Amino acid sequence: MFGWLKGKSKLPEVLYFKSNDAAFEYASEYMQRPLLKDATIFGQVLARVPPQLGGLLKQEPMWRVRLATEHGVLQTDHCGSIAEQLASDVNLKLSPIAEGDLVAVQVGSYDPKYAVDSQMQYFIIICKLKPEVRTDTHVFSADVTR
Repeated sequence: MFGWLKGKSKLPEVLYFKSNDAAFEYASEYMQRPLLKDATIFGQVLARVPPQLGGLLKQEPMWRVRLATEHGVLQTDHCGSIAEQLASDVNLKLSPIAEGDLVAVQVGSYDPKYAVDSQMQYFIIICKLKPEVRTDTHVFSADVTR
């Protein structure tokens, strides 16, 4: 009856999470992304994958990452990273990728005929993320500094 007397409830601009684990759990429940080539998916770094032996070329580090997809939480060992290079290209600072980090992952190549962890699939970490979601865009904030 006197609803106009009540103050309007306003959503916060940012949802803060206590940890990357909590933020990933939120993403896996409410922010699943399609598993398509060139799609960006939220992920969490589980471990650095030891390089394959052999070959003469220096191998870039690979990461074991769990991904929040519309098919549920999936895990892959075939995730490279260009996050540091992208940040330095635009004069931003980014701490090195580490276990437990919340990350944005781009699907480099994907074919549903193969398992997600197949060597035929390739994923690329493009940015570290803060455990906070902007409520206007429903996206995690990038974890970079000038």
